[in-house]
Formats: sequence, C-alpha cells, structure tokens
Amino acid sequence: MENSLTTILETYQRKRNAGIGAADRQALEAGQEMLRIRLQDPQELDALTVHQGADICHFLADRQGVIDLTSRYLTQTLSVEEKAWAWWELVDKLYEDERWEEAVAANEPYLDWAQAQWEQGTLSSIALLHTVSDCTWSDGWRSVGKVEAWFEHFNAIVAKVEPTPANRLERFYCLRNVCRVLVACGRDDEALTILPEVQALAQEDPNWESSWEIEVQAQDMEAGIYRRKQETDALRRAGIRAISLLESRGAAPLTPEETTRLAVQYDNVAATMFMADQYDLSIPLHRRCIELSPVSEFAYMALPAALWATTKEREPVLRLLRQGAERCRGDWFATDFREMAEFEDVREDAEFEATVRMR
Repeated sequence: MENSLTTILETYQRKRNAGIGAADRQALEAGQEMLRIRLQDPQELDALTVHQGADICHFLADRQGVIDLTSRYLTQTLSVEEKAWAWWELVDKLYEDERWEEAVAANEPYLDWAQAQWEQGTLSSIALLHTVSDCTWSDGWRSVGKVEAWFEHFNAIVAKVEPTPANRLERFYCLRNVCRVLVACGRDDEALTILPEVQALAQEDPNWESSWEIEVQAQDMEAGIYRRKQETDALRRAGIRAISLLESRGAAPLTPEETTRLAVQYDNVAATMFMADQYDLSIPLHRRCIELSPVSEFAYMALPAALWATTKEREPVLRLLRQGAERCRGDWFATDFREMAEFEDVREDAEFEATVRMR
C-alpha cells in the first residue's frame, strides 16, 4: 500500500511537470480507490498512508476524502504532532466545504486541546497561534452566530503567547485575521485600533525580511477600512504611505523571489485603490506590478478598466485586454469584463467582446 501510494505520487509529480494532465489524474484516481478500500479495513492506519492519502485527495480537490481519512485517523492513539496535523486538516476541510456547524463543532474542542498542549509544552506557540489565524475558520464562527465565542478564544490564546522572533509572522497573521473579522462584523473603528499593533510588530526588527511587507499591508488594511467608511481623504493618505514604502523597497537590489513579492504587494495596494475608484493611484501601481512580474491576472483587467474610465482610449485598453485574455485561463476574464462597471458602455461592443474572449 505504502509503496503503491509513493509510486502514484511520484508518477503524478513527474507527469504533471511534463504537462501530462490526463495521465496524472488517472494515477491519482487509482490511489483514491486504494484509499477507499483501505478505509474499509478495520486495521489501524499508519502515518505514511494517511499523509500520502491526504496529498492525493488534495491534488484531486477531494475534501470529503481528507475528512474521511483524518476522522478515521483521529480515532487512534496519536502523537501530539500527528493529532495536531490530522485535527487541523479535518477542521480545515470542513470549513472549505462550508459545513459550518460541523466545522465549528470540531474546531472548538481542537482550540481547547491545542491550548492545553501548549501550556504543557508539547505544542509550539506557532502551532497554537495557527489555530486562530485563518480567516475561513473565523468566517465559519460568524456564519453560525458564534463570533463572540471566537473572539474569546482568540483573545485568550493571543494574550498568553509570549512574542518571539520565531512566532512573529504567525502573530501578524492573527492580527490581520482579527482585523478582518472586526471589519466583517461592521466594527470598523475597532479594526483601526489593531493597526498600530501590526505596525509595531513590523518594527520589532528592521532587519526582518518580512518587515517591509507587513508595513505595506498595514497601510493597505487601513486604506481598506477607510474605503468601507467612505473616508476618501484618509484612504488616499494610507495609500500614498503604502506607495512610498513600495517605492523605497523597489529602489534596493532585489532577487527574483523578492521582486515577485514586491509585485504582489503592488498588486494588493493597487486593487484597494482601484476598488475605491482612485484610478490616479491604481493605474501607476498596476503598471508597476505588471513590469515587475506577471504574477497578477487581476491587473490585466483592472488596469485597462481604470484606463478606460479615465481616458476612453481604445487602442491601449484593447491591447491590455488582449494580453490579459491570452494569459488568463478559463471564462472568468470575459465574465469579469461584462461585470466591470467601468466597461458598462462597451459591453456590447463587438471589438471589446472579441478581445476578451481570445484564447
């Protein structure tokens, strides 16, 4: 069984790298059937089979497969590390499947267990913080009307964990998540009070490689909140501060990986400015994003939309749309074009329609 799953995964990776998609899926589906048969056997599951089985299910987007596998695995006596991994996978897939009631029912005891294990020194602070840093999970608590209970868990966990360089990034994810939850609950002013904590975290060590990214994200988060509050002047001030940070970072020599990370942050801030109709800020940001890296498909829709809204110049806009249609897979590009308010006056234009439908 183990050797067969190993072979299937190795074959999948090799053929995927070679672009043989159909053969890849056939191999994975064979492994999926092997797992189904194995789960009918009452004998305990070994760790390698479970982890490899979960990988196969992930590649097949088979959430139920992961749920079945980890549910069964959790009935066994497991090490703390294995139990934490399996429980997290189970909860995560329930949330992804939008089975909110089941997810929260599995999530709450997991939070209590993780906190107890951390207090006993058998679970790392990073693993504990990871239990309250995922926005999909917190969305589930909101969906079942238990967001206040989630806040209680969040506050209890974050208050107890001592800040260290090792858990700094996970602490940021927690702060970002609670800010998003507050915004989703309509508590914008409370969300704004989280941002100084984010900025302080970024400044704990100026030499930290993620420091600049978190400072940019803090400004972008602030701009997003002010967009909700319809406070345009404050939104623009936050956006301009973010732009200054981006330009400062871009002035330094960067590796290809660092350049891609910079492009991602340009894209994030540009998207916020675009959605706030601040085209004079979004246009140069999205141009710079595309110059740095083709990482963003959204830029190829937002940039021409902003240009069309402000200039009505057909050729540059059509050229960008053509580039986007050529590189963006699926029907979403044409669908988004029809839904963009900026393109309302050319939705029936034959040349625009033909351009966004290019393959």
